[in-house]
Amino acid sequence: MRRKGFTLIEVAISIALLGIVVLWSINVVSNISRGSNATEEIETATLLSSQKAEELKLLNLSGIQSLSASNGTFASPYDNYSWQITNVSSDENSNAYIKRITINVFKTGNPNPLMSVDVNFIRGKTDGKDIGI
Repeated sequence: MRRKGFTLIEVAISIALLGIVVLWSINVVSNISRGSNATEEIETATLLSSQKAEELKLLNLSGIQSLSASNGTFASPYDNYSWQITNVSSDENSNAYIKRITINVFKTGNPNPLMSVDVNFIRGKTDGKDIGI
């Protein structure tokens, strides 16, 4: 006599395989989401470091000369990010004053910088005007 349908063992194996596929799919979606968040944070840190460099670019000769290691936070909506200026050094010749700094951008609660940007500021000694960045 032939029976139509599935045996209990076939149903159990099918349910186990389906469960494995569902768990694997959930893991893949979770990893994609985490990667997307990290990419968004790095994009934001890049934008904020460029913004800070542009802000410092507006400083005149005396402002650049007095620039030293410091830190702070960004305005809303980026108030969960902070900046730090490090590696401050300077050099000069008869025509120009050069200041080298590193701008680090951090996410609140993370001691490692998301972005580090090295910036050189060059100002003319006679008129204090921006020669380059």
